[in-house]
Amino acid sequence: MTRNLHADVVAEIDGDAVAPILFFEANFDSGALRFWTGLGEFPGGWDGKTWLGAGDVIKVSDIEETAEMRAAGAVFSVSGIPSALLSIALAEPYQGRSAKCWLAFLTDAGTLIGDPYLLFDGRMDVMEIEEGGQTATIKISAESKLIALQRAKNRFCTDQDQKADYPDDTFFSGVAELQDLEIVLEG
Repeated sequence: MTRNLHADVVAEIDGDAVAPILFFEANFDSGALRFWTGLGEFPGGWDGKTWLGAGDVIKVSDIEETAEMRAAGAVFSVSGIPSALLSIALAEPYQGRSAKCWLAFLTDAGTLIGDPYLLFDGRMDVMEIEEGGQTATIKISAESKLIALQRAKNRFCTDQDQKADYPDDTFFSGVAELQDLEIVLEG
């Protein structure tokens, strides 16, 4: 399968030493939580955003890629979460909110090589919290956006359904009358 990897990233992968990192972003009503797999804030930010270092406390399940058109999910786990951040997870709605993960590579000086590659772009589905004293582990299961292809579309060719999206549209206004309409062909 073809990749849109930056040429410098391809050269890095082909080299002797590779320094990969991950960026993870989950969006909530109060704002986005952004982590990267290093320590401290990511130097200089990336994409104009601040990324907090989670070191090795952030884990990502295998991100499956298939040649067929099928939705595959991923599980993101962050451990050592202080109680203050845990309240966000408990209080805010999260289902259906965006979750993304990028793969990037660093130079020996700690700067990005090329552009990070988007590994996963989906929606949060289920959140599990494992408490352990002062800190906790949060596991977020996310679905690929392709999952929407498997859901039934509950739309109808009725005036009421059309007006839900377009209140002034009258295209389907005569559909109910057509149901009992008797058509007589002459000739």
